[in-house]
Amino acid sequence: MGKLAVFLWVFLCASAVWAGQIVAIVGDTPISSYDVDQRIALLKTQQAGFGSNQSQKQIKKNVLDMLVNEKIKMQAAQKQNINVTDEDVKNAVARLESQNGLKRGELEKALKEKGIQKNALESQIRADLMWLQILQQHKGDISPVTDKDIQIRKEKMTRELEKPGFLVAEILLPPDEDANKVFQEITQGGDFAEVAEKYSIAKSVDNKGYVGWISTGHYPSTVDAILLQMKGGQLSRPIKVQNGTLLILMLDKKEPAKNGKVEVWELAQMATPKENTVKVMPQILSLTTCADFMKTAQEVGIMESIKQGLISPSQLPEELRRALKDQQESTAMGPVQTPDGDLFFMRCSTKYESILPTDEAIKGQLEMEKMEDISEKLLMRLKRHAVVEYK
Repeated sequence: MGKLAVFLWVFLCASAVWAGQIVAIVGDTPISSYDVDQRIALLKTQQAGFGSNQSQKQIKKNVLDMLVNEKIKMQAAQKQNINVTDEDVKNAVARLESQNGLKRGELEKALKEKGIQKNALESQIRADLMWLQILQQHKGDISPVTDKDIQIRKEKMTRELEKPGFLVAEILLPPDEDANKVFQEITQGGDFAEVAEKYSIAKSVDNKGYVGWISTGHYPSTVDAILLQMKGGQLSRPIKVQNGTLLILMLDKKEPAKNGKVEVWELAQMATPKENTVKVMPQILSLTTCADFMKTAQEVGIMESIKQGLISPSQLPEELRRALKDQQESTAMGPVQTPDGDLFFMRCSTKYESILPTDEAIKGQLEMEKMEDISEKLLMRLKRHAVVEYK
């Protein structure tokens, strides 16, 4: 290595030290802890709840891996003389601003207010644009999506939709751990995520016990039977499983679809001032059509509370959902007391809407998956020959 090259490499490394400790070197390109922190901050603005179910150590590891992959992609593009100009990056930023209803320059200002330098975003965009050009060279490697492929995917999606859904977090305790003691620690006010980090031996411990949406079949059938009986927000009693004892926190549930369709309600609501509720309640509860309900709401309701539209029952609080399900259609119910007024509801009608995407959307999804598969294989091939040193 020539003197000038050595000087430049030392200068780059020194610059990275000034901006934080070097945590990895990809080829001759250093990545600093500052780079990692900047990307984490950027991802938090791009993805709501980013990293909320992961430990800080896991977040930093994942983001460092992401940056390493980006450097590998950029270096591969540079070897092929693929270039992305500053103007290309500026145009991509402008498109992002337009998509988010921002004026030119407002995105940089918003990032700066959060302590994020614009080059954190520009570096991400530059790597994506370079990699996209590489992938374009492999577009011909994608086999065409057939009608049969689309039909198979629709049938698979339908089967999955017909299973009940559970949003869960878990704690898997080793056989020698006192499960009742851990259960009491949570029920007596302990934070589930902190308890999971403290005791759990499941892989989900890296996400503080958070598993995500699952359906039946994820756990043994004995656990499925318990999940089907649980309510949102409920913590299970200790459940014996093959490799220990399981505690499950049911965060949310969704009802299964039927033939790719889900039940939705046309729901009307209004709130009345508390001082008027007793007076208008007989009139409201005597209503038998949604049109009359909405007309009355305009006369006696609080204007900002008056609503009518389609809603999935799973989006409603469980007690209200159960009450409305038991209530005959086109029959008013209430009042439900709230700080802002007393709420009345009417389930006007029940409909079943398809939640399957169109054939064209499925085709696009399948093509995207094929491209992602090529991207993953190509990246793996490049990583086998890349020189990466973690510090």
